[in-house]
Amino acid sequence: MFDRKKDEDADAKPAGEARDGAAAALPLRSTSLPSASLRPLMLPVALVVVLTAGCGDTGTSPADDVTSVQMTATSTNPRVGETTTIGATPVGPGGVAIQGVVCVFTSSNLAVLLLTGSPVTQGVGVTAGTATVTAVCGSKQGTVVITVRPEQVTFTVTTLGTGSGSVFLNPAGGTYDAGTVVTVTATPNTLSTFTSTFDGWGGACATFGVQASCTLTLMSNQVATATFTLEPANFTGTPIPVTAMGSVTTPAGCQFAITLSGTFAAAVTSNSVGTLGGVATGSAITGIATTFIPAFTTCTSNPFTVNLTGAVSGTDAAAVAVGASANSQQQFTFNGSRNGNTITGTLTIMTSVSDGFTDFPFTTVITPYVMTKP
Repeated sequence: MFDRKKDEDADAKPAGEARDGAAAALPLRSTSLPSASLRPLMLPVALVVVLTAGCGDTGTSPADDVTSVQMTATSTNPRVGETTTIGATPVGPGGVAIQGVVCVFTSSNLAVLLLTGSPVTQGVGVTAGTATVTAVCGSKQGTVVITVRPEQVTFTVTTLGTGSGSVFLNPAGGTYDAGTVVTVTATPNTLSTFTSTFDGWGGACATFGVQASCTLTLMSNQVATATFTLEPANFTGTPIPVTAMGSVTTPAGCQFAITLSGTFAAAVTSNSVGTLGGVATGSAITGIATTFIPAFTTCTSNPFTVNLTGAVSGTDAAAVAVGASANSQQQFTFNGSRNGNTITGTLTIMTSVSDGFTDFPFTTVITPYVMTKP
């Protein structure tokens, strides 16, 4: 057991006095040691090194991870002069695209497909044919087959002339691959009252003349024409019977009976909107019969025939023909309408006779007057 009291008495003794009879010791002093004598306390520790595997740092390049190459093309059937965009995607395990891999593209036929650009390559069609595009990405490659089609050309055929008709292309369409053989056939309209005839080819088909068909091998855009001419429809009028027009007595006392007979016809054309044209013709025979001869007077008469010519105009609903003889002493007017192959109307003929001094006009009206197309 410690004696707490003794400990306290000992602590209370003057400095330097020995405790409990012990020899006196040197007084205690605070001594400053040189700084060089200060040393840190070194404790022994264990060195631990942790090795962590770097992500992706396997010592290989991305190209080594490629297992396949996926190919794409915006069009596998471009035409000559057109461009298709070709892409290659390097793919690793699990179908994951691998970045940072350079792909090299080649075409098996540069005469068909020319390649430009990378990594996205443009393929330009040069000529018709097939080329295989290969993309090498690392140690793997992919391919895509590009078929270049011929460029397209057009064949345009227009119709000309007063007539009507149709043109038929075989094959149909008007737009073809270059090198296509096309035949065009012209067919005039012959099924209506006013028929047409085919008068020949022009443009690219000019060398075929009036042949019904023209055949070309199309290597570029071509234009041809087909000309149709409207044929007049010949309408023949009912013969004009001998018709009494009246009598005339000359100052010399000669008396004559005047008659008229003849024929009338029209060669009529009609365009697509029903406007009529053509030529009307007639032959008017004026008969003169002596009915009274005074004494000591010689009266003579000479029947005569004149040709009448005129023009047709108007429409199907209001056909008009007007004409005259060369000296205008005989004139005619026709007004009517056309229904199919028949024209019906009123024919008015005016004629004049003369004794050398005086003209004697006469007029006759024939209604209905009918002209028909055989």
